[in-house]
Amino acid sequence: MSKVISVYYRMGSPNNIEEKLLHICRELEPDNIVAKEPKIVCSHNLSYGVMNPMTTILYHENSVLMGQAFEEKSKNSWYSNNTQFPDESYALFRDNATQYTSTTDAVGSRTIWYYFDEEKFISSTSQRAIILFLGNYEPNEECIPWVLSTGSLGPSASWDKRIKRIPPSSSLILDKNLWNLKLEQNNIIFAEVNDNRKNHHKKLCESIDKTFEKLDFNLKKWILPLSGGYDSRGILYFLIKKENNANKPKTITWGLEKSQEIAGNDAYVAKKIATTLGVPHKYYHTDISKESIKTILDRFIIMGEGRIDHVGGYMDGFNIWKTLYEDNVQGVIRGDEGFGWVNVSSPINVRYYNGCALCSDLDNLNKLCQKFNIKTQELPQELQRQTEESLSSWRDRIYHQFRLPTVLAALSDLKLGYVEQTTPLLSYEILNIVRTLPDNLRTEKKLFKAIVDSLKPKVEYANKGANAGPGQILKHLEVVTLMQKELKKEDVKELFPNGFIDEVLGKTIVKETLNKKRSQKQKLIAFAKRNIPKFLKNIILSKTPLNLDYNVLAFRIYIIVHMNRLLKAETNPK
Repeated sequence: MSKVISVYYRMGSPNNIEEKLLHICRELEPDNIVAKEPKIVCSHNLSYGVMNPMTTILYHENSVLMGQAFEEKSKNSWYSNNTQFPDESYALFRDNATQYTSTTDAVGSRTIWYYFDEEKFISSTSQRAIILFLGNYEPNEECIPWVLSTGSLGPSASWDKRIKRIPPSSSLILDKNLWNLKLEQNNIIFAEVNDNRKNHHKKLCESIDKTFEKLDFNLKKWILPLSGGYDSRGILYFLIKKENNANKPKTITWGLEKSQEIAGNDAYVAKKIATTLGVPHKYYHTDISKESIKTILDRFIIMGEGRIDHVGGYMDGFNIWKTLYEDNVQGVIRGDEGFGWVNVSSPINVRYYNGCALCSDLDNLNKLCQKFNIKTQELPQELQRQTEESLSSWRDRIYHQFRLPTVLAALSDLKLGYVEQTTPLLSYEILNIVRTLPDNLRTEKKLFKAIVDSLKPKVEYANKGANAGPGQILKHLEVVTLMQKELKKEDVKELFPNGFIDEVLGKTIVKETLNKKRSQKQKLIAFAKRNIPKFLKNIILSKTPLNLDYNVLAFRIYIIVHMNRLLKAETNPK
Protein backbone atom coordinates (compact mmCIF):
# COMPACT_ATOMS: atom_id res chain seq x y z
CA MET A 1 0.00 0.00 0.00
CA SER A 2 1.08 3.51 -0.67
CA LYS A 3 1.09 5.90 2.27
CA VAL A 4 -1.21 8.88 2.56
CA ILE A 5 -1.40 12.11 4.52
CA SER A 6 -4.61 14.12 4.53
CA VAL A 7 -4.96 17.66 5.97
CA TYR A 8 -8.25 19.48 6.52
CA TYR A 9 -7.91 23.18 7.37
CA ARG A 10 -10.74 24.89 9.20
CA MET A 11 -10.35 28.25 7.47
CA GLY A 12 -8.69 27.26 4.21
CA SER A 13 -5.42 25.65 3.13
CA PRO A 14 -2.19 27.70 3.03
CA ASN A 15 -0.66 28.56 -0.33
CA ASN A 16 2.36 26.25 0.10
CA ILE A 17 0.33 23.12 0.90
CA GLU A 18 1.02 21.35 -2.43
CA GLU A 19 4.76 21.87 -2.18
CA LYS A 20 4.76 20.74 1.46
CA LEU A 21 2.85 17.51 0.75
CA LEU A 22 5.09 16.70 -2.22
CA HIS A 23 8.18 17.08 -0.02
CA ILE A 24 6.71 14.80 2.66
CA CYS A 25 5.76 12.10 0.15
CA ARG A 26 9.29 12.16 -1.25
CA GLU A 27 10.76 11.82 2.24
CA LEU A 28 8.63 8.72 2.90
CA GLU A 29 9.74 6.85 -0.21
CA PRO A 30 11.91 3.74 0.26
CA ASP A 31 15.52 4.60 -0.49
CA ASN A 32 16.19 1.46 -2.56
CA ILE A 33 13.56 1.92 -5.31
CA VAL A 34 12.51 4.56 -7.82
CA ALA A 35 9.04 5.34 -6.51
CA LYS A 36 6.12 6.51 -8.63
CA GLU A 37 5.35 10.21 -8.78
CA PRO A 38 3.35 11.24 -5.66
CA LYS A 39 -0.32 12.08 -6.16
CA ILE A 40 -1.17 15.48 -4.67
CA VAL A 41 -4.75 16.78 -4.52
CA CYS A 42 -5.53 20.21 -3.11
CA SER A 43 -8.85 22.00 -2.58
CA HIS A 44 -9.88 25.01 -0.51
CA ASN A 45 -10.01 23.17 2.84
CA LEU A 46 -8.87 19.60 2.18
CA SER A 47 -5.58 18.46 0.68
CA TYR A 48 -3.89 15.07 0.56
CA GLY A 49 -0.73 13.46 -0.71
CA VAL A 50 -0.14 9.82 -1.67
CA MET A 51 3.39 8.41 -1.62
CA ASN A 52 4.21 5.85 -4.35
CA PRO A 53 0.54 5.57 -5.43
CA MET A 54 -0.55 2.02 -6.32
CA THR A 55 -3.07 1.24 -9.06
CA THR A 56 -5.26 -0.49 -6.46
CA ILE A 57 -6.17 2.76 -4.67
CA LEU A 58 -9.80 3.88 -5.01
CA TYR A 59 -10.56 7.60 -5.36
CA HIS A 60 -13.83 9.52 -5.43
CA GLU A 61 -13.56 13.30 -5.38
CA ASN A 62 -11.75 13.96 -2.03
CA SER A 63 -12.28 10.44 -0.64
CA VAL A 64 -9.58 7.74 -0.74
CA LEU A 65 -9.58 4.00 0.03
CA MET A 66 -6.11 2.59 0.58
CA GLY A 67 -6.16 -1.20 0.46
CA GLN A 68 -8.82 -3.65 -0.64
CA ALA A 69 -12.61 -3.81 -0.31
CA PHE A 70 -14.02 -7.34 -0.67
CA GLU A 71 -17.54 -6.75 -1.90
CA GLU A 72 -18.41 -5.24 -5.26
CA LYS A 73 -21.09 -3.10 -3.58
CA SER A 74 -18.40 -1.70 -1.24
CA LYS A 75 -16.30 -0.72 -4.24
CA ASN A 76 -19.21 1.36 -5.53
CA SER A 77 -20.43 2.89 -2.27
CA TRP A 78 -17.44 3.04 0.09
CA TYR A 79 -17.25 6.83 -0.20
CA SER A 80 -20.95 7.63 0.36
CA ASN A 81 -21.78 6.15 3.76
CA ASN A 82 -19.79 7.34 6.77
CA THR A 83 -21.36 4.72 9.05
CA GLN A 84 -20.49 1.75 6.82
CA PHE A 85 -17.47 -0.41 7.58
CA PRO A 86 -16.51 -2.15 4.32
CA ASP A 87 -15.13 -5.65 4.64
CA GLU A 88 -11.41 -6.28 4.03
CA SER A 89 -8.11 -4.60 4.86
CA TYR A 90 -7.92 -0.87 4.33
CA ALA A 91 -7.37 2.64 5.61
CA LEU A 92 -10.35 4.73 4.51
CA PHE A 93 -10.71 8.51 4.26
CA ARG A 94 -14.19 9.87 3.37
CA ASP A 95 -15.21 13.44 2.71
CA ASN A 96 -18.66 14.98 2.42
CA ALA A 97 -20.20 18.41 2.90
CA THR A 98 -20.35 18.31 6.70
CA GLN A 99 -17.87 15.61 7.82
CA TYR A 100 -14.45 14.17 7.18
CA THR A 101 -14.10 10.58 8.38
CA SER A 102 -11.08 8.31 8.85
CA THR A 103 -11.99 4.62 9.21
CA THR A 104 -9.98 1.54 10.17
CA ASP A 105 -10.83 -2.03 9.22
CA ALA A 106 -11.96 -4.89 11.49
CA VAL A 107 -8.61 -5.22 13.29
CA GLY A 108 -6.83 -1.98 12.37
CA SER A 109 -4.51 -3.82 9.98
CA ARG A 110 -3.68 -0.41 8.42
CA THR A 111 -2.85 2.01 11.19
CA ILE A 112 -4.27 5.53 10.93
CA TRP A 113 -2.67 8.25 13.05
CA TYR A 114 -4.12 11.69 13.62
CA TYR A 115 -3.45 15.18 14.99
CA PHE A 116 -6.09 17.81 15.83
CA ASP A 117 -5.97 21.43 16.91
CA GLU A 118 -8.04 24.60 16.44
CA GLU A 119 -6.64 25.13 12.95
CA LYS A 120 -6.35 21.72 11.28
CA PHE A 121 -7.09 18.00 11.37
CA ILE A 122 -4.38 15.69 10.01
CA SER A 123 -4.88 11.97 9.46
CA SER A 124 -2.29 9.70 7.92
CA THR A 125 -1.05 6.13 7.63
CA SER A 126 2.34 7.52 8.68
CA GLN A 127 3.06 9.22 12.00
CA ARG A 128 6.34 10.42 10.51
CA ALA A 129 4.38 12.23 7.79
CA ILE A 130 2.36 14.11 10.43
CA ILE A 131 5.53 15.13 12.31
CA LEU A 132 7.10 16.33 9.06
CA PHE A 133 3.99 18.38 8.30
CA LEU A 134 3.94 19.94 11.77
CA GLY A 135 7.60 20.83 11.39
CA ASN A 136 8.52 20.07 14.99
CA TYR A 137 8.80 17.04 17.24
CA GLU A 138 7.61 16.52 20.81
CA PRO A 139 9.04 13.21 22.10
CA ASN A 140 6.62 10.90 23.88
CA GLU A 141 8.10 9.22 26.95
CA GLU A 142 5.08 6.92 27.18
CA CYS A 143 6.29 4.78 24.26
CA ILE A 144 9.73 4.02 25.76
CA PRO A 145 8.71 1.30 28.26
CA TRP A 146 6.56 -0.37 25.59
CA VAL A 147 9.45 -0.53 23.14
CA LEU A 148 11.73 -1.89 25.88
CA SER A 149 9.35 -4.67 26.96
CA THR A 150 7.62 -5.56 23.66
CA GLY A 151 9.66 -4.16 20.78
CA SER A 152 6.53 -2.25 19.68
CA LEU A 153 4.99 1.14 20.46
CA GLY A 154 2.32 -0.47 22.61
CA PRO A 155 -1.47 -0.25 22.36
CA SER A 156 -1.81 3.41 21.36
CA ALA A 157 1.41 5.43 21.71
CA SER A 158 3.15 7.40 18.96
CA TRP A 159 6.71 8.72 18.96
CA ASP A 160 5.18 12.20 19.25
CA LYS A 161 2.91 12.84 22.26
CA ARG A 162 0.52 14.97 20.17
CA ILE A 163 -0.28 12.16 17.72
CA LYS A 164 -2.99 9.59 18.48
CA ARG A 165 -3.91 6.27 16.90
CA ILE A 166 -7.40 5.34 15.71
CA PRO A 167 -8.47 2.02 17.29
CA PRO A 168 -9.44 -0.99 15.15
CA SER A 169 -12.96 -1.12 13.67
CA SER A 170 -13.45 2.59 14.29
CA SER A 171 -14.40 5.79 12.52
CA LEU A 172 -13.01 9.12 13.66
CA ILE A 173 -15.42 11.79 12.44
CA LEU A 174 -14.57 15.47 12.08
CA ASP A 175 -17.65 17.69 12.27
CA LYS A 176 -16.60 20.57 10.03
CA ASN A 177 -19.17 23.02 11.39
CA LEU A 178 -18.77 22.33 15.12
CA TRP A 179 -15.03 21.61 14.69
CA ASN A 180 -14.92 18.62 16.98
CA LEU A 181 -14.04 14.94 16.74
CA LYS A 182 -16.26 11.97 17.50
CA LEU A 183 -15.08 8.36 17.67
CA GLU A 184 -17.50 5.61 16.61
CA GLN A 185 -16.16 2.19 17.49
CA ASN A 186 -17.37 -1.39 17.07
CA ASN A 187 -16.45 -3.16 20.29
CA ILE A 188 -14.47 -6.40 20.03
CA ILE A 189 -16.55 -8.88 22.04
CA PHE A 190 -16.09 -12.63 22.43
CA ALA A 191 -19.47 -14.14 23.28
CA GLU A 192 -19.80 -17.90 22.95
CA VAL A 193 -22.86 -19.22 21.12
CA ASN A 194 -24.13 -22.43 22.67
CA ASP A 195 -23.99 -24.95 19.82
CA ASN A 196 -22.40 -28.26 18.94
CA ARG A 197 -19.05 -28.65 17.23
CA LYS A 198 -20.60 -29.74 13.95
CA ASN A 199 -22.59 -26.52 13.63
CA HIS A 200 -19.66 -24.35 14.70
CA HIS A 201 -17.58 -26.10 12.03
CA LYS A 202 -20.27 -25.52 9.41
CA LYS A 203 -20.64 -21.81 10.24
CA LEU A 204 -16.90 -21.19 10.15
CA CYS A 205 -16.60 -22.99 6.80
CA GLU A 206 -19.48 -20.92 5.42
CA SER A 207 -17.89 -17.67 6.58
CA ILE A 208 -14.62 -18.60 4.84
CA ASP A 209 -16.44 -19.60 1.64
CA LYS A 210 -18.42 -16.33 1.62
CA THR A 211 -15.26 -14.30 2.13
CA PHE A 212 -13.37 -15.96 -0.70
CA GLU A 213 -16.35 -15.70 -3.03
CA LYS A 214 -16.17 -11.92 -2.56
CA LEU A 215 -12.49 -11.68 -3.47
CA ASP A 216 -11.99 -9.83 -6.71
CA PHE A 217 -8.42 -9.23 -7.78
CA ASN A 218 -6.16 -10.38 -10.59
CA LEU A 219 -4.16 -13.41 -9.40
CA LYS A 220 -1.67 -12.75 -12.20
CA LYS A 221 -0.60 -9.58 -10.40
CA TRP A 222 -0.86 -10.80 -6.80
CA ILE A 223 1.29 -13.34 -4.97
CA LEU A 224 0.77 -15.53 -1.93
CA PRO A 225 3.64 -15.78 0.60
CA LEU A 226 3.55 -19.49 1.44
CA SER A 227 4.89 -21.09 4.62
CA GLY A 228 4.73 -24.67 5.81
CA GLY A 229 2.00 -23.95 8.36
CA TYR A 230 -1.78 -23.71 8.27
CA ASP A 231 -2.74 -20.13 7.40
CA SER A 232 -1.20 -19.48 3.98
CA ARG A 233 -1.77 -23.13 3.03
CA GLY A 234 -5.47 -22.69 3.83
CA ILE A 235 -5.62 -19.56 1.68
CA LEU A 236 -3.96 -21.41 -1.22
CA TYR A 237 -6.53 -24.23 -1.07
CA PHE A 238 -9.43 -21.76 -0.72
CA LEU A 239 -8.21 -19.74 -3.73
CA ILE A 240 -7.80 -22.83 -5.88
CA LYS A 241 -11.32 -23.93 -4.90
CA LYS A 242 -12.73 -20.50 -5.77
CA GLU A 243 -10.97 -20.39 -9.14
CA ASN A 244 -11.88 -24.04 -9.96
CA ASN A 245 -8.25 -24.50 -11.01
CA ALA A 246 -8.73 -21.96 -13.82
CA ASN A 247 -6.15 -19.60 -12.32
CA LYS A 248 -3.25 -20.78 -10.19
CA PRO A 249 -2.02 -18.35 -7.51
CA LYS A 250 1.68 -17.54 -7.67
CA THR A 251 3.50 -18.31 -4.42
CA ILE A 252 6.75 -17.21 -2.83
CA THR A 253 8.66 -18.13 0.30
CA TRP A 254 11.64 -16.43 1.92
CA GLY A 255 14.24 -17.39 4.47
CA LEU A 256 17.88 -18.34 4.85
CA GLU A 257 19.34 -19.96 1.74
CA LYS A 258 20.12 -23.21 3.60
CA SER A 259 16.55 -23.50 4.92
CA GLN A 260 15.22 -24.89 1.63
CA GLU A 261 17.15 -28.12 2.14
CA ILE A 262 16.21 -28.73 5.79
CA ALA A 263 13.35 -31.20 6.18
CA GLY A 264 10.53 -29.90 8.38
CA ASN A 265 11.51 -26.30 7.66
CA ASP A 266 8.99 -23.70 6.43
CA ALA A 267 10.92 -23.25 3.20
CA TYR A 268 11.24 -26.98 2.54
CA VAL A 269 7.57 -27.72 3.21
CA ALA A 270 6.28 -24.68 1.30
CA LYS A 271 8.14 -25.82 -1.81
CA LYS A 272 6.61 -29.28 -1.42
CA ILE A 273 3.10 -27.82 -1.09
CA ALA A 274 3.57 -25.73 -4.24
CA THR A 275 4.92 -28.71 -6.19
CA THR A 276 2.10 -30.98 -5.00
CA LEU A 277 -0.58 -28.46 -5.97
CA GLY A 278 1.14 -27.47 -9.20
CA VAL A 279 1.37 -23.75 -8.45
CA PRO A 280 4.25 -21.43 -9.42
CA HIS A 281 6.71 -20.93 -6.56
CA LYS A 282 9.82 -18.83 -6.03
CA TYR A 283 12.23 -18.71 -3.10
CA TYR A 284 13.94 -15.53 -1.87
CA HIS A 285 16.97 -15.49 0.42
CA THR A 286 16.99 -13.34 3.56
CA ASP A 287 20.66 -13.93 4.29
CA ILE A 288 22.46 -10.74 5.31
CA SER A 289 22.78 -8.25 2.46
CA LYS A 290 26.15 -7.06 1.22
CA GLU A 291 25.17 -3.55 2.31
CA SER A 292 26.51 -2.32 5.62
CA ILE A 293 24.79 -3.53 8.77
CA LYS A 294 23.96 0.08 9.65
CA THR A 295 22.23 0.61 6.30
CA ILE A 296 20.18 -2.58 6.73
CA LEU A 297 19.09 -1.87 10.31
CA ASP A 298 18.40 1.80 9.68
CA ARG A 299 16.29 1.04 6.60
CA PHE A 300 14.33 -1.48 8.67
CA ILE A 301 13.66 1.12 11.35
CA ILE A 302 12.77 3.89 8.89
CA MET A 303 10.44 1.75 6.74
CA GLY A 304 8.56 0.59 9.84
CA GLU A 305 8.87 3.95 11.63
CA GLY A 306 10.38 2.12 14.60
CA ARG A 307 7.12 0.33 15.37
CA ILE A 308 8.50 -3.21 15.61
CA ASP A 309 11.78 -5.05 16.27
CA HIS A 310 11.17 -8.25 14.23
CA VAL A 311 14.19 -7.75 11.97
CA GLY A 312 14.79 -11.40 11.01
CA GLY A 313 13.01 -11.37 7.65
CA TYR A 314 14.56 -8.11 6.49
CA MET A 315 18.30 -8.71 6.71
CA ASP A 316 18.41 -8.84 2.92
CA GLY A 317 17.96 -5.06 3.05
CA PHE A 318 14.36 -5.30 1.71
CA ASN A 319 15.65 -6.79 -1.54
CA ILE A 320 12.62 -9.10 -1.72
CA TRP A 321 10.22 -6.17 -1.64
CA LYS A 322 12.32 -4.12 -4.05
CA THR A 323 12.25 -7.04 -6.51
CA LEU A 324 8.49 -7.53 -6.20
CA TYR A 325 7.91 -3.82 -6.75
CA GLU A 326 10.17 -3.72 -9.81
CA ASP A 327 8.44 -6.84 -11.16
CA ASN A 328 5.14 -4.89 -11.03
CA VAL A 329 3.56 -7.15 -8.43
CA GLN A 330 0.47 -5.30 -7.21
CA GLY A 331 0.31 -6.92 -3.82
CA VAL A 332 0.62 -9.90 -1.51
CA ILE A 333 -2.12 -12.09 -0.02
CA ARG A 334 -1.15 -12.40 3.63
CA GLY A 335 -2.16 -15.21 5.98
CA ASP A 336 -2.72 -12.97 9.03
CA GLU A 337 -5.65 -14.41 10.98
CA GLY A 338 -7.50 -14.37 14.29
CA PHE A 339 -8.75 -17.96 14.69
CA GLY A 340 -7.34 -18.33 18.20
CA TRP A 341 -4.01 -18.33 19.96
CA VAL A 342 -1.78 -20.67 21.95
CA ASN A 343 -2.79 -22.46 25.13
CA VAL A 344 -2.35 -20.31 28.25
CA SER A 345 -2.34 -21.07 31.95
CA SER A 346 -1.78 -17.65 33.59
CA PRO A 347 -2.22 -13.91 32.99
CA ILE A 348 1.48 -13.58 32.21
CA ASN A 349 1.02 -16.20 29.47
CA VAL A 350 -1.69 -14.04 27.93
CA ARG A 351 0.45 -10.91 27.88
CA TYR A 352 3.70 -12.61 26.90
CA TYR A 353 2.36 -14.70 24.02
CA ASN A 354 0.50 -11.69 22.61
CA GLY A 355 3.69 -9.61 22.54
CA CYS A 356 2.20 -7.45 25.27
CA ALA A 357 4.55 -8.14 28.18
CA LEU A 358 5.00 -5.31 30.67
CA CYS A 359 8.39 -4.23 31.99
CA SER A 360 7.30 -5.68 35.33
CA ASP A 361 6.72 -9.09 33.67
CA LEU A 362 10.38 -9.42 32.68
CA ASP A 363 12.55 -10.01 35.73
CA ASN A 364 15.85 -8.53 34.53
CA LEU A 365 14.20 -5.57 32.78
CA ASN A 366 12.08 -4.83 35.83
CA LYS A 367 15.20 -4.78 38.03
CA LEU A 368 16.97 -2.46 35.58
CA CYS A 369 14.02 -0.07 35.52
CA GLN A 370 13.88 0.00 39.30
CA LYS A 371 17.62 0.46 39.66
CA PHE A 372 17.74 3.38 37.22
CA ASN A 373 14.32 4.80 38.04
CA ILE A 374 12.97 4.30 34.53
CA LYS A 375 9.23 4.82 34.20
CA THR A 376 7.36 1.60 33.44
CA GLN A 377 3.86 1.06 32.05
CA GLU A 378 0.53 -0.46 33.04
CA LEU A 379 -1.89 -2.38 30.88
CA PRO A 380 -4.65 0.01 29.73
CA GLN A 381 -8.07 -0.59 31.24
CA GLU A 382 -9.59 -1.76 27.95
CA LEU A 383 -6.96 -4.53 27.67
CA GLN A 384 -7.34 -5.80 31.23
CA ARG A 385 -9.19 -9.02 31.93
CA GLN A 386 -12.90 -8.49 32.45
CA THR A 387 -14.98 -9.95 35.24
CA GLU A 388 -15.85 -13.58 34.46
CA GLU A 389 -13.78 -13.49 31.25
CA SER A 390 -11.90 -16.77 30.81
CA LEU A 391 -8.14 -16.72 30.26
CA SER A 392 -8.66 -18.07 26.73
CA SER A 393 -11.28 -15.47 25.80
CA TRP A 394 -9.08 -12.72 27.23
CA ARG A 395 -6.11 -14.12 25.32
CA ASP A 396 -7.95 -13.96 22.00
CA ARG A 397 -9.54 -10.58 22.68
CA ILE A 398 -6.04 -9.21 23.37
CA TYR A 399 -4.90 -10.84 20.12
CA HIS A 400 -7.63 -9.03 18.16
CA GLN A 401 -7.42 -5.80 20.13
CA PHE A 402 -3.63 -5.55 20.58
CA ARG A 403 -1.54 -8.04 18.62
CA LEU A 404 -3.26 -7.61 15.25
CA PRO A 405 -3.43 -3.77 15.25
CA THR A 406 -0.08 -3.27 17.00
CA VAL A 407 2.35 -6.07 16.10
CA LEU A 408 1.01 -7.44 12.81
CA ALA A 409 -0.01 -4.00 11.52
CA ALA A 410 3.53 -2.78 12.20
CA LEU A 411 4.94 -5.74 10.27
CA SER A 412 2.62 -4.90 7.38
CA ASP A 413 3.75 -1.30 7.44
CA LEU A 414 7.30 -2.41 6.63
CA LYS A 415 6.21 -3.67 3.20
CA LEU A 416 3.46 -1.23 2.30
CA GLY A 417 5.85 1.27 0.74
CA TYR A 418 6.56 -1.37 -1.92
CA VAL A 419 3.39 -3.43 -2.53
CA GLU A 420 -0.28 -3.63 -1.63
CA GLN A 421 -1.56 -6.21 0.83
CA THR A 422 -4.79 -8.09 1.42
CA THR A 423 -5.69 -10.24 4.45
CA PRO A 424 -8.82 -12.28 3.61
CA LEU A 425 -8.78 -14.32 6.84
CA LEU A 426 -9.37 -11.08 8.78
CA SER A 427 -12.75 -10.32 7.19
CA TYR A 428 -15.65 -9.27 9.41
CA GLU A 429 -17.48 -12.30 7.98
CA ILE A 430 -14.93 -14.70 9.50
CA LEU A 431 -14.05 -12.80 12.70
CA ASN A 432 -17.68 -12.44 13.73
CA ILE A 433 -17.99 -16.25 13.68
CA VAL A 434 -14.65 -16.81 15.43
CA ARG A 435 -15.80 -14.61 18.32
CA THR A 436 -18.79 -16.92 18.92
CA LEU A 437 -16.72 -20.12 19.21
CA PRO A 438 -16.11 -21.84 22.56
CA ASP A 439 -12.62 -21.50 24.02
CA ASN A 440 -11.58 -25.06 23.20
CA LEU A 441 -12.26 -24.59 19.47
CA ARG A 442 -10.19 -21.41 19.35
CA THR A 443 -7.25 -22.55 21.47
CA GLU A 444 -4.35 -23.46 19.16
CA LYS A 445 -6.72 -22.58 16.25
CA LYS A 446 -8.26 -26.02 16.76
CA LEU A 447 -11.34 -25.60 14.55
CA PHE A 448 -9.55 -23.80 11.73
CA LYS A 449 -6.77 -26.39 11.76
CA ALA A 450 -9.40 -29.14 11.49
CA ILE A 451 -10.79 -27.42 8.38
CA VAL A 452 -7.33 -27.18 6.77
CA ASP A 453 -6.48 -30.75 7.81
CA SER A 454 -9.49 -31.96 5.82
CA LEU A 455 -8.21 -30.41 2.59
CA LYS A 456 -6.51 -32.57 -0.02
CA PRO A 457 -3.93 -33.41 -1.20
CA LYS A 458 -2.27 -33.63 2.19
CA VAL A 459 1.27 -32.40 2.85
CA GLU A 460 3.09 -32.47 6.19
CA TYR A 461 3.38 -29.30 8.28
CA ALA A 462 6.58 -27.43 9.08
CA ASN A 463 8.00 -27.40 12.59
CA LYS A 464 10.80 -24.85 12.05
CA GLY A 465 10.94 -21.32 10.66
CA ALA A 466 13.02 -20.38 7.61
CA ASN A 467 14.39 -17.04 8.82
CA ALA A 468 17.17 -16.39 11.30
CA GLY A 469 15.89 -15.64 14.78
CA PRO A 470 16.65 -12.35 16.53
CA GLY A 471 19.03 -14.15 18.87
CA GLN A 472 21.19 -15.12 15.88
CA ILE A 473 21.09 -11.76 14.12
CA LEU A 474 21.53 -9.50 17.11
CA LYS A 475 24.56 -11.45 18.34
CA HIS A 476 26.52 -10.95 15.12
CA LEU A 477 29.80 -9.16 15.79
CA GLU A 478 28.97 -6.35 13.33
CA VAL A 479 25.56 -5.76 14.91
CA VAL A 480 26.91 -5.74 18.46
CA THR A 481 29.76 -3.44 17.43
CA LEU A 482 27.30 -1.03 15.81
CA MET A 483 25.03 -0.95 18.87
CA GLN A 484 28.02 -0.43 21.16
CA LYS A 485 29.14 2.51 19.03
CA GLU A 486 25.76 4.22 18.52
CA LEU A 487 24.47 3.81 22.07
CA LYS A 488 27.56 5.37 23.63
CA LYS A 489 27.03 8.71 21.90
CA GLU A 490 26.32 11.77 24.00
CA ASP A 491 22.71 12.33 22.90
CA VAL A 492 21.62 8.97 24.35
CA LYS A 493 21.88 10.52 27.81
CA GLU A 494 18.85 12.67 26.94
CA LEU A 495 16.74 9.51 26.81
CA PHE A 496 18.27 7.18 29.41
CA PRO A 497 19.93 7.74 32.80
CA ASN A 498 23.67 7.40 33.36
CA GLY A 499 24.77 3.82 33.81
CA PHE A 500 21.72 2.18 32.21
CA ILE A 501 23.20 1.86 28.72
CA ASP A 502 26.58 0.69 30.05
CA GLU A 503 24.92 -2.05 32.09
CA VAL A 504 22.86 -3.29 29.13
CA LEU A 505 25.78 -3.21 26.69
CA GLY A 506 28.01 -4.89 29.25
CA LYS A 507 25.70 -7.92 29.16
CA THR A 508 25.37 -8.24 25.39
CA ILE A 509 27.27 -11.09 23.81
CA VAL A 510 28.69 -11.93 20.38
CA LYS A 511 27.54 -15.07 18.61
CA GLU A 512 30.98 -16.67 18.54
CA THR A 513 31.36 -16.10 22.29
CA LEU A 514 27.97 -17.70 22.87
CA ASN A 515 28.90 -20.81 20.94
CA LYS A 516 32.14 -21.24 22.87
CA LYS A 517 30.39 -20.92 26.21
CA ARG A 518 27.55 -23.30 25.33
CA SER A 519 27.84 -26.12 27.86
CA GLN A 520 26.31 -29.59 27.79
CA LYS A 521 23.73 -28.37 30.32
CA GLN A 522 22.71 -25.52 28.03
CA LYS A 523 22.39 -27.91 25.10
CA LEU A 524 20.07 -30.12 27.18
CA ILE A 525 17.98 -27.09 28.14
CA ALA A 526 17.70 -26.07 24.48
CA PHE A 527 16.67 -29.63 23.55
CA ALA A 528 14.04 -29.64 26.28
CA LYS A 529 12.61 -26.33 25.10
CA ARG A 530 12.19 -27.73 21.60
CA ASN A 531 10.55 -30.96 22.66
CA ILE A 532 8.49 -30.57 25.84
CA PRO A 533 4.72 -30.23 25.32
CA LYS A 534 3.25 -26.72 25.20
CA PHE A 535 1.11 -27.19 28.30
CA LEU A 536 4.26 -27.98 30.30
CA LYS A 537 6.01 -24.95 28.83
CA ASN A 538 3.10 -22.82 30.02
CA ILE A 539 3.30 -24.21 33.53
CA ILE A 540 7.07 -23.61 33.61
CA LEU A 541 6.58 -20.11 32.20
CA SER A 542 3.99 -19.23 34.81
CA LYS A 543 6.32 -20.32 37.63
CA THR A 544 9.70 -19.21 36.26
CA PRO A 545 10.78 -15.56 36.04
CA LEU A 546 10.90 -14.28 32.46
CA ASN A 547 14.07 -12.58 31.31
CA LEU A 548 14.71 -10.47 28.23
CA ASP A 549 17.74 -11.22 26.05
CA TYR A 550 20.17 -8.31 26.52
CA ASN A 551 21.03 -8.17 22.81
CA VAL A 552 17.33 -7.82 22.02
CA LEU A 553 17.03 -5.12 24.68
CA ALA A 554 20.03 -3.29 23.21
CA PHE A 555 18.43 -3.37 19.76
CA ARG A 556 15.17 -1.98 21.15
CA ILE A 557 17.14 0.85 22.72
CA TYR A 558 18.85 1.36 19.34
CA ILE A 559 15.40 1.74 17.73
CA ILE A 560 14.37 4.36 20.31
CA VAL A 561 17.59 6.30 19.86
CA HIS A 562 17.51 6.11 16.07
CA MET A 563 13.89 7.29 15.78
CA ASN A 564 14.51 10.21 18.11
CA ARG A 565 17.59 11.23 16.14
CA LEU A 566 15.71 10.92 12.84
CA LEU A 567 12.64 12.90 13.90
CA LYS A 568 14.73 15.63 15.48
CA ALA A 569 16.97 15.91 12.41
CA GLU A 570 14.01 16.06 10.02
CA THR A 571 12.24 18.80 11.96
CA ASN A 572 15.34 20.78 12.91
CA PRO A 573 17.50 20.70 9.78
CA LYS A 574 20.86 22.43 10.02
